[in-house]
Amino acid sequence: MAGRVAPWRRGGTSVTIRDAAPADAEAVCRIENQGIEDRVATLETELRTPAERREWMASRGPRHPVLVAEIDGAITGWGFGAPRETRGAPRCGRLAYSQTAGSSASLTPKRSATVS
Repeated sequence: MAGRVAPWRRGGTSVTIRDAAPADAEAVCRIENQGIEDRVATLETELRTPAERREWMASRGPRHPVLVAEIDGAITGWGFGAPRETRGAPRCGRLAYSQTAGSSASLTPKRSATVS
């Protein structure tokens, strides 16, 4: 997906989904840390830093990218894909999961109510 941009429109709102760039780490942190502080939808307890998120984003491959959502030029959400967790799965089940991925997405509180 490297370099691909996907515009999307719902009602009067235009959303652009694109690959995250290192410069997006601060916005990703802001959104993720809001969720950590609110403790509504995560078990995470430690706030993230832009440097830590940049390093994490750089470690991601094209098969499991980090994406951001922009509305009016502002990053309002982000998400990523990750290999499926196979801990505790029977040996034969690991092969079945090898071609699947889990996903996670986070939105700013203001946008989560209007863009779903």
